[in-house]
Amino acid sequence: MTMKYTLSIGAKLHSPKRTYTVEKVLGQGGFGITYKVSANLQVENVTVRTYFAVKEFFMSDACERNENDSICYSSPVKDKVEESRKDFLAEAQRLNKISLEHPNIIHINEVFEANNTVYYVMEYLDAGSLRSYVREHGVLSESEALAIMKPIMDAVDYLHQHRMTHLDIKPDNVMLKHDPDTGEFIPVLIDFGLSKHYDKNGNPTSTMRASGFSDGYAPVEQYTGIYTFSPQADVYALAATLYYALVGKDPVIATELSEDKIRTALEGKNNHVVSAIVEAMRLHKGERTLSVRKMMQTLDGVSSEPKSKTRQAEAHTTKRIKLEENEASSEKELDWFRSHALWIGGGVLALVGIILIWNLFPTDSKNQSLLSPILSSDSDNISIPVNDSISIEMVKVKAGTFMMGATPEIDNPWDDEKPIHQVTLTKDYYMGKYEVTQALWQVVMDDNPSEFVDDTHPVENVDWDDCQKFISKLNSMTGRKFRLPTEAEWEYAARGGKKSRGYKYSGSNNISKVAWYVGDTRECSYAVGTKRPNELGIYDMTGNVWEWCQDWFGTYPNFSQENPIGAVSGSFRVNRGGGWDGDERDCRLTTRGSRTQSYGNNNLGLRLALSE
Repeated sequence: MTMKYTLSIGAKLHSPKRTYTVEKVLGQGGFGITYKVSANLQVENVTVRTYFAVKEFFMSDACERNENDSICYSSPVKDKVEESRKDFLAEAQRLNKISLEHPNIIHINEVFEANNTVYYVMEYLDAGSLRSYVREHGVLSESEALAIMKPIMDAVDYLHQHRMTHLDIKPDNVMLKHDPDTGEFIPVLIDFGLSKHYDKNGNPTSTMRASGFSDGYAPVEQYTGIYTFSPQADVYALAATLYYALVGKDPVIATELSEDKIRTALEGKNNHVVSAIVEAMRLHKGERTLSVRKMMQTLDGVSSEPKSKTRQAEAHTTKRIKLEENEASSEKELDWFRSHALWIGGGVLALVGIILIWNLFPTDSKNQSLLSPILSSDSDNISIPVNDSISIEMVKVKAGTFMMGATPEIDNPWDDEKPIHQVTLTKDYYMGKYEVTQALWQVVMDDNPSEFVDDTHPVENVDWDDCQKFISKLNSMTGRKFRLPTEAEWEYAARGGKKSRGYKYSGSNNISKVAWYVGDTRECSYAVGTKRPNELGIYDMTGNVWEWCQDWFGTYPNFSQENPIGAVSGSFRVNRGGGWDGDERDCRLTTRGSRTQSYGNNNLGLRLALSE
């Protein structure tokens, strides 16, 4: 299905102040889409190109976008959309006023209406987050951590004074902004996508519900839904963020956390700091520190270093701290609890076995013309090493004929899934057993563009061109001819090939058994191979991340085909399978997605194919 959700790259947004040009999609959520935009500003009679972040009200489950970029919606959801839009505008205007009054809250430049929706414009922060700083420089001392966290605490306390909760405080949403005048790093609280304003009784002042939470940083009550608001959810998250700065690891989820675990992790730290974190992270709300101010009073016995005093300054060097790029204000910048279940059950043993077997097959890494040996092989599966720790598992898909498109078991099909037509694949091929992981991408490309960083998760935030570069390098390393699958190869494999049982999803009619999707996730990707495989033993062809195919997107023919390769040309490349943010209809094995080949986001990855 071709559907335009986001504004196109290069699209213009006209506000009363200026014209903005869309540069990039930063993130998408249930109620909004955030973009990186640029605008030309006049500074002392000189035109300066300046970047901003713009958030657009867009209800993903109710809104569509016309060719002219205007938002539209059907009559049955009109009241729901318009009420939510009104609430979004009110929240934006409220945040606009608050942000002007506190230096540690991301600054809102303007709020305006256009395209039958609402936008607010924020400063664009291209420095790094607290998480990126800790990853690069290691855990912080108490004084260093508090130099960052105390201004953030003060900002959150200021929010609470205005009866506003943030509800998504975490290391990713604490940014460090370099002040060119003083040389200091100023911490800034970002991403108010879940924030709520409430009255004196704790009741929300708007009807718009923002669902979501971050494992390790959300208190237990946030998992079931908060209906009466108070500062204590943010108090818990602030303490968890301070914990991360001191330990370098995310806290476990609230239901698994105990005082003993906190004290063990913080052994040797200042007693004031430990006590503040323990009291603020009590499981039950009634036992938790009542306010940010009280938490800060507990911490008053610990001195904090000046914000400008970095580790580089202590070493008497003027080298600037290199911070990992973290583009601000992403609606869906959620860093969930990391699963390490890539090799469930026999998978762990399989990986160990692969590594052991690989040691028996030394190769000359300098000789790129040599084929990487197949480590293990049976009639249907092969394993190809990339280096001494990473290998690619492939499943044989035997040639055959199938009906492609919305076959009878597919209910409520999209128009682009029709007509049903016969397709014959005349040659066997191999399909990746798993989606390409971040670990594999890192080995080949020496970087990781993913938002949900974890070696066992599928790589995402990659466009079609990125995939081609990755495959080219991979082929040079292995001597193989990996490629993206054609759309026909993808659907045939997803259906189970010759072993197909006619399921609606890849491997089952029960989507929860085979897929990470919107009804079964916490709004992020998951480790590959942790759900049930399909009939061929291939995992995650439904859900987790959408997967690029080789083909240009085009309409289906009304005649039989042999080894089809898609449209001759086009504007969009095919992607299939649905993702973690897709519903059941998105994740059916016949649903077709299409994106420009330069498009990438946090629910779009790839799977490898290999010819016999």
